[in-house]
Amino acid sequence: MKANRNQKINRICHKLYSKYRKNVISLVTAAVLLVTSMPLADISGVVSKMVSTVTNAITAMAADTYTDISNDIKNGVFTIQNADDFKKLLNADPAVYQKITILFSNNQSQFKASDFTGIEKGLGNEEYPFMGTVKANEGSAINLPINFALFEYLSDSANLDTIIFVRPEDKNSALLAENVIHGDVASANKWKIKADPVDDSGATIYKSFTSVIGNMKNGANVDLDITLSNDVKVEVSGGDNAGLACGTMGENTSLAVSLSSNLLDISGKSNAGVFVGKMSADATLNIDKCNTLTDVNISANNAGGLVGSAENAEINVGEGVTLTMTGSVTGSVTAGGLFGSYTYSKADEKTFDISKFSGMKMALACSSGDTADSAAVGSVFGVLINSADSAKISITGTANDIITSNFDSTVRTGFYGGIVGRYSANALSSELALSDITVNVTGLCNAFDFGGLIGKIGDNSKAYVSVKNTTISINNPTSSQNNYGGLVGYADQAFIDVGGKVTVTANDVSANQSVGGIVGKFNTNGVVRLGGETNLSGFYPKDPNKNRCQIVGNRGNALIYSLSGWSFTRTSSKVIDDMDWGGVLRLNNSDLLESAGGVLSFDGSGHTVTINGFTNNNITISNRADFARAALIMQHDSNDFVKYSGASRADMFAANISLSADVDISDTGLTGFMRDNGEDKFTGTLNGNSHKLTMTVGTENDKIVFHTHNGLFAKTSGAKISNIKIVSNLNIVGDNVSGGDACYIGSVSAYNSGALTIDSVTANVTASPSGDFTNFVGGLVGCVTDVASATTDISFNNCTLNVTLKYSSTKANDCTVLGGVIGIVDGAKTEITKKSFLMK
Repeated sequence: MKANRNQKINRICHKLYSKYRKNVISLVTAAVLLVTSMPLADISGVVSKMVSTVTNAITAMAADTYTDISNDIKNGVFTIQNADDFKKLLNADPAVYQKITILFSNNQSQFKASDFTGIEKGLGNEEYPFMGTVKANEGSAINLPINFALFEYLSDSANLDTIIFVRPEDKNSALLAENVIHGDVASANKWKIKADPVDDSGATIYKSFTSVIGNMKNGANVDLDITLSNDVKVEVSGGDNAGLACGTMGENTSLAVSLSSNLLDISGKSNAGVFVGKMSADATLNIDKCNTLTDVNISANNAGGLVGSAENAEINVGEGVTLTMTGSVTGSVTAGGLFGSYTYSKADEKTFDISKFSGMKMALACSSGDTADSAAVGSVFGVLINSADSAKISITGTANDIITSNFDSTVRTGFYGGIVGRYSANALSSELALSDITVNVTGLCNAFDFGGLIGKIGDNSKAYVSVKNTTISINNPTSSQNNYGGLVGYADQAFIDVGGKVTVTANDVSANQSVGGIVGKFNTNGVVRLGGETNLSGFYPKDPNKNRCQIVGNRGNALIYSLSGWSFTRTSSKVIDDMDWGGVLRLNNSDLLESAGGVLSFDGSGHTVTINGFTNNNITISNRADFARAALIMQHDSNDFVKYSGASRADMFAANISLSADVDISDTGLTGFMRDNGEDKFTGTLNGNSHKLTMTVGTENDKIVFHTHNGLFAKTSGAKISNIKIVSNLNIVGDNVSGGDACYIGSVSAYNSGALTIDSVTANVTASPSGDFTNFVGGLVGCVTDVASATTDISFNNCTLNVTLKYSSTKANDCTVLGGVIGIVDGAKTEITKKSFLMK
């Protein structure tokens, strides 16, 4: 009895507060003033009398708050025959009608919008949501010309006949219910909702509403059948989260939708999508039926073709249903063909089968404004976040289901991707797997970073992305202010694992910074692991340079290698580098292995690569695997992606290297020990012990074009090279841009500053630079400089050279120089000595 009384008081107080708030505040203020002016001994009695007075007042006011309908309910049924009956019900106590049957008679044609002027809230409240039955007499329909949601709070256990809404004015309210809560129901009841565009004046136009359902509270389970008039545009707007079916789906909610319509405008403040504005954790949307949607326009901060934003959410498309939708999606923060923004944080694998969305051909864009520079646009996800510690997200399709990325923006904005605008991951052990996808990129965009699959892999992210059996065709004048990649435009830190058959086509690619058929730019660390068949024959930059390349434009500190059997087809339309320094390390199944005891090993669960390092920097090279290990450590800092123990990179630059056997690195992809565009210098020693080292850098089909320092060592200072036979074939184009960086070529050292000792070296050198402008080519050393600061001279002792240098140019301002031993000596003030020197 006491509990019932408390509930009733709570109900009354809640209702009265909203109606008599000012009166209550005045009463409390007066009471405080009165009490504070009284002696302490008198306060107790006064407060007791005040409580009694207020209680009596509340009881009296409550009688005026609700309309008593108890005598109008006959056998659990309240019958509505006219507008007055309906208004009487709307003003009644929700506790009284919560579980009754509301019967609409066949006189609803008498309802007018003016009958409900001033009414702002529908049936039910948070404590007593409606969970009964709403029905019409047989042969009639429920037709409501109201400006408010029929239900303020509705239980998903309620049974509803077909309801037709005729909204007379634009209102920021839902059609059916502002809130739906979960009741005692095992499966969702089918609710059929229709909206009639003809208002009292006879105009054929829809007035705006925020959604059919405003909010689905946690656990609610709803099945909606929505019918809208074809060829009349419906405007869904005004809410923070806007979606035709539902504005916000709470946690663990389930919504099934069958939609008959074709013209929609959906706009929200934060999130907007055709079906749902925002899906909270573990919400499920089932699309059982959907007509072809044309001229659909969606806009919000996070705008998605289906859903504005979602977390751990699920979308299922019914058997035989293929979504077909045209129109536009415009977001100020994110815009996605399916989701504006999606976050996944669970440990279980999450799979998105995008084959049923091939009919989604929305024009995707970001609007101008303060957020434009960081905005993200993708044909599936604007932004995709994997926040789990170790979880796999799979995006799969089929070869016959083409995903269209139709970009439509001249506004300079952030990141555009054929599938994902921006991706970020919390842990390297997680994975984003893209497979069996065919993407066709059309339209126009002006992005900072553009990628055929992913525009940007986010800052401070540690991401592992695998790509298999994917075809990307970019058929638009897309330009990038910064970076452009066939797969990924920009990766702060990422591991890109490419397998199966991957083809990228994009002609005359334009970007201000970096271009690559796989990745435009690595900012810092990363890995590209290549397997299967990679076809980039149709991908090439409009104006090649040192960072506009075939595979990776700017590799930063990234390791790039291929597995045994990798097949690569490059373009024949341009003479370009594969990447800005080095080449693809080509592993095999014989001596250059990816295994625990090989050159390097791959951790398939942690997604890291470990180089088999050296205990210290006294190194013996017995085969080309040893050479590769030493070269990889000289070229890469140890980091989260690429690890090694023992001698550090700095140690290796001062290493004492000796050969114990002949070594041939010609077909390994290695261009020498060091980065061929770096600033590091080798200061150690190399003793060949009379063994031969053979290297071929660049071939007729695999030329090095813009790499600046080409030789066994890119740069040396104080190094000592002795007792070695070198056979070098340096097929390097060299500097090919007026005003570009000079190109240095030397079989031992491309560029030496300070002292250098070369003793008992036999070199058979062929160098064929073909680029115009500035090349410095020497049989042993390309350029010698800063000799005046050296403690000893440049010394060549007991050397035998057989040098063939070929070059031709038609440029009047060409500055290429050739030298049998040294290409150019710059600023030498001490003597360069030579003893027992034989030239052939």
